[in-house]
Amino acid sequence: MDVETKKAMFINAMLIAHADGAFDLKERNLMNAFLQKARISSNDAKRWYEEMKSGDLNFRPIPDLLAASDAFKMAVAFAAADGKLEPKEKKALVALSKAIGLTLPEAQELLSTTWKKNVVEELFGDKPAVAPPVTGGPLWLVAEDFDLHAAFIDACPGVKFDKQSID
Repeated sequence: MDVETKKAMFINAMLIAHADGAFDLKERNLMNAFLQKARISSNDAKRWYEEMKSGDLNFRPIPDLLAASDAFKMAVAFAAADGKLEPKEKKALVALSKAIGLTLPEAQELLSTTWKKNVVEELFGDKPAVAPPVTGGPLWLVAEDFDLHAAFIDACPGVKFDKQSID
């Protein structure tokens, strides 16, 4: 995720977190986890917070739809931090959805599927390595005894081998 998207996500989340008039311990802990997992430096966070405090209290647009959905999920996590959706938080989430280009049905779907989930871990947690897809033609396996290489061949599903005997 690029820096500008992280900045927009940070500011939008902070605005949602403050929508009910408080920034409680659960929201602070969530913010700390977000900053750590998203690898946002404390200097960047302070700078962005000061920018927000200077009076620019508008939600930041996010042009990419996938990133906008992720940012909305993060905002939902902050609204859900205390376990209840306050009317001011609901109103702020509707305003956020408009600012980042989500329709109301999309926002409602994200709200219902994200409520009480660990969004920070979902978005920024360790992800298992995924093997790249195998492309190209078959691989040549040149050997005297193909039985010795059976385990190797079995460990490569989806790879076509052309076997060539040395004999």
